[in-house]
Amino acid sequence: MMQCYKKEKQAFDEYDIVITIQPSSPLLKTETLDKAIEKFADFNIDSVISVVDDKNLRWGFDDENGRYFPFYSERLYRDLLPKTFKETGGILATRRNFVTETSRLGLNIDLIEISREESVEINTYEDWWIANNYLNKIKIAFVVDAYDQIGTGHMYRCLSMASKLVFHDVVFFINRTHQLGIDIIEGYNYKYQTYGGKSELLGLFEQFDPKIIINDVGNTSYEYMVDLTNKGYYIINFEDFGSGSDLADLVFDSLYEHEGDEKNSLWGMNITF
Repeated sequence: MMQCYKKEKQAFDEYDIVITIQPSSPLLKTETLDKAIEKFADFNIDSVISVVDDKNLRWGFDDENGRYFPFYSERLYRDLLPKTFKETGGILATRRNFVTETSRLGLNIDLIEISREESVEINTYEDWWIANNYLNKIKIAFVVDAYDQIGTGHMYRCLSMASKLVFHDVVFFINRTHQLGIDIIEGYNYKYQTYGGKSELLGLFEQFDPKIIINDVGNTSYEYMVDLTNKGYYIINFEDFGSGSDLADLVFDSLYEHEGDEKNSLWGMNITF
């Protein structure tokens, strides 16, 4: 807090809000910090602390009696437990008049719930490994179809690939008119979004901002692929003989042999997924 006092003296002014951000929480996002600051628009709020969901069956230890005891009154499934939160140490913000030599908290405290990713605190080598995996995580979009006319092979191939990408952020994009594909993906623990046409799909890409887009929908159009390349996505297509295939960074074809030198294509039985 001495740094706060020194800065105020140098500026001949007093801060309205003092925010402590821990360097051991490196994955905290700027938009989360903005949300914490916005909470002070409510003048009834004195302090804001970042927390993460921490619903679990917890136990304590009574040193005096040498016995363990439960912190819960009834054993329930995790989803049925009452909400509990753990402080992350990432953000502790408070109004200046509550900052003293012994405290940084006011009387009326609000919480800002953050994601498990942002809540990572580096206190051990294991925490460092977890943070490193988050930082190396790639956003990958699977655009895939499954319906009676084409079957389910495209979908199950993409599910097989996704199972090898557990450290990355994978989202499936499925045409909402293809209920078969939706029914299949709902049986797996993957995020998915539905779309009704090209413009809606491109809008979903804008929101998700993937680094890699995998199209397993058969032939692609030139217009669709131009839209993707203009955004700088890395594009991988499967079994694509459409007018847009030349614009893909990589095209896999395990069904048909190709003639000529197609530099962006890998084909034949040796690349079967």
